[in-house]
Amino acid sequence: MLLKYSLITLLIYIKSVSGSIGDWYPEQIQCKYHCEKDNCDYTTSLMDEDVDVSSYLYKPTFSQVNPSFIDKLLFWDCISLCDYQCQQLTTDMITSRMSNTDEKIVQFHGKWPFVRIFYIQEFWSTLFSLGNFIPHFLAYKKLNKFKLQKRHLLINNYKLVSIMGSLAWFFSTIFHFRDTILTEKLDYFFAGGTVLSGFYACTMRFLLGGDLRKHQKYGSLGFSICLLIFTSHVFRLYIDWSYTYNMRFNILFGVLQYIMLITIAVRNYYTYKNNRYVSLFKVSFLPVLLVIGTSLSMSFELFDIFIPWLQLDSHAIWHGLTILPSFYLYEFFIEDYKALMGSIKN
Repeated sequence: MLLKYSLITLLIYIKSVSGSIGDWYPEQIQCKYHCEKDNCDYTTSLMDEDVDVSSYLYKPTFSQVNPSFIDKLLFWDCISLCDYQCQQLTTDMITSRMSNTDEKIVQFHGKWPFVRIFYIQEFWSTLFSLGNFIPHFLAYKKLNKFKLQKRHLLINNYKLVSIMGSLAWFFSTIFHFRDTILTEKLDYFFAGGTVLSGFYACTMRFLLGGDLRKHQKYGSLGFSICLLIFTSHVFRLYIDWSYTYNMRFNILFGVLQYIMLITIAVRNYYTYKNNRYVSLFKVSFLPVLLVIGTSLSMSFELFDIFIPWLQLDSHAIWHGLTILPSFYLYEFFIEDYKALMGSIKN
């Protein structure tokens, strides 16, 4: 999660500018209107008032949009179920015409028309988000048991990264399980938090090295500044939600984070290249490979892949490709810390 949101928010923003074609399909609008009118207590406003709603090709049955007990627990109501079921019917219509036309399956509300699996809205993204939670959670347990002769704030910084990473992927799991305004906001808040915590930890490592006295003197100041930035970021989004601002925030600290990691890697190479007791691969080459690998995995977002029969899209693939690098990120942190403690006396 440390490397997650540096470039991906830009890709999301670029894709969202064009909007979702499916939302403007007359058949989709007609379906939603009649479904809500006949089955729900009220109807939402039409997206396009020029669409003739006096007739319709299809609409869900009452049983399909009548929320079950589990639906209600997951905040599905008649309106949202009408939207979901109409997406499926519109997609079926498009699919039936694809053999004779150039039509392709389209997105709705910025997402592909996923079929709910075990009530999960985006099955693979949910599963892979949960998979990404594991390395951060295990890293926290490992760092928490780390044997220290002295309490070193550098380890605490890495623990902070693991905590924020765990929270970010936890809320990412919830968001993909059920997309609501609240789950989306929590996903974005903690995504920003994990980028910022990673930037803070890498910056403290770069500027202060392993000097315990410097960490004790300046660590709290750095943490306070980052906490103030994060609080201001959340407050800014709370009072005025802006995808553009959020994109710029994550790109800024994500790129700075990349720069810090690569700079540390280069410095480590010249420091430890003749030290046989230090794994040069872990402290120098590994962070560079992580930056490159994570950047390449993000490129899947550019292709906008959707495989209907697998219910798998490029976003889920990207999530799946970030699981393994998260394990190795903490390998770098720990090996780098050990090297520092072996070369610097506090």
